[in-house]
Order: sequence, then structure tokens, then C-alpha cells
Amino acid sequence: MGDVQKVFKSIFLILLGGCLFCCAGSQPEEADVPGSTVRKPAIQKPVDMGPKPDNYEETSRKYLESIMFDPTSLKDFGTQPPVKASCAVSHDMMFWGWRVPVTYNVKDRNGEYVGRMTEYFWFHGETLQAVTSEPSSCPTNTREYWLGFNGGP
Repeated sequence: MGDVQKVFKSIFLILLGGCLFCCAGSQPEEADVPGSTVRKPAIQKPVDMGPKPDNYEETSRKYLESIMFDPTSLKDFGTQPPVKASCAVSHDMMFWGWRVPVTYNVKDRNGEYVGRMTEYFWFHGETLQAVTSEPSSCPTNTREYWLGFNGGP
């Protein structure tokens, strides 16, 4: 490994260590979604996930329509019933939620359909909390959206 690579690797490790030191034990912060009052959950118990959502299909559709380039192009939309799910956020903390597989197809900016996709919507009661691309992905360890989405205005 060259000297320049060693220097960059050392700087990276120092910065990473500093981030871990500063962030260890910090409390969850407010979600970054405008208008959201939902806190990033640090769920410890199954009871914290709330009751099984009834309007998961409508909420999922409205959320997708709110983020799509062309919401009218949403097709092949389908959901499966919510299931209780959990994953390890860390060695001593669990995330609990109702996980709903959502399958859909939509046009991209070029006006072409991208193909059927499946994403996993995590609910706490009727509130959509997060979206992950894999069923085994924990919302706090992957591409995460702390939404607090209740179906829009």
C-alpha cells in the first residue's frame, strides 16, 4: 500500500473513531422530514410498535405517489398483510414494527417503466415509520426514511 493510501486510511479511521465516540449513547433526534413530529424510535419492546395498521395499503400508495416523479404512472401496486417483525439495531437494542411488503412499478424521468420493485414499509400503528429495500434490513442500519407519514394532508 502506498504512503498516500496509508495517510488517507489513517485519517478515515481517526474520523470514524471520533464519530463513534461522539455519537455513543446519544438520544434519538427529531426526524428530518418537514412537518413530522415523530421521533426516531429506539424501540425496545413489541408493545411499542402499536396496533396492527388497518390503512396500510392506502398509506403506502399515498406515500409512493408523494415521492414519485410521475404519480399517475403508478401501476402493478400491491401489498401483503402486515406482519410483526423485528431486527437488531445493536447488540442491546431491537427495532419492532409492522412490516408490509409493497410491490409496484412506476415511470422514471425518461417516461419508461422501471420494472416491478418490492420495498418493505415499516409501520407503528397507522404511522409509516421507515422504508427498506430488503425484508431483513433493519430501518436504522440501511437506507432509512424516518417518515412519520400518516397518509398525507
